[in-house]
Amino acid sequence: LSSVASAAAFGISWTLRKEETRQRVRPALFRTIGKNYRVYLPYFMRNVGANMVWFILPLFLMSLGASMAWVAILQCVNVGAQFLMMMWADRLKASRLVMVGLLTSALVFIIYGLARNYLQLLPAQLILAASWSALYIGSLMLLFKNTEARATSAAVLFSSGSLSQAIGPFMGGFVVQWWGYGPLMYVAAGFSMAGAGIAALPASPVGTQKEVTRPGDK
Repeated sequence: LSSVASAAAFGISWTLRKEETRQRVRPALFRTIGKNYRVYLPYFMRNVGANMVWFILPLFLMSLGASMAWVAILQCVNVGAQFLMMMWADRLKASRLVMVGLLTSALVFIIYGLARNYLQLLPAQLILAASWSALYIGSLMLLFKNTEARATSAAVLFSSGSLSQAIGPFMGGFVVQWWGYGPLMYVAAGFSMAGAGIAALPASPVGTQKEVTRPGDK
């Protein structure tokens, strides 16, 4: 089924229109990172902690008594709720979204650590959907507001997420091997809290940088 879905996506991609115009823009990568590192770093830290959890999440859920079907249901609750929440998340202030996303992520991981039955994680999955929606949309809003090189700023954000997918499981494997599931969840919560502390610093771009306007913007 995964192969069929990939093949269908490949076929649909051939219907995309060829780009007729090209615009060369100097990306100013390091300037973008330096200007927005207090957006990138909290996002990265939260995702390192999250990816410490995600790579063993099915095993963790089954250790709480979940069947494979319930593992799928719990993950569906999270992603399905994200689909709905991301549609209206941008109505809130970007800096508030980022902070809410970081703090509620820590709350979710603490709930994971305290849970003794997989059904106790149903509300946590809804909170998780809200936390990721808030952090992701809020981070993009801040970057787009504060940076003219929007494609570059978004690419750095996505790249930091990819890096966290390499570092998080590597670290999480050691934590689980030595201490087990519970401590892993609290370590992940600590990463999110540390990210919230960085985002709350006075010099943070969260709520402190002026919006960059371009010709034609309203």
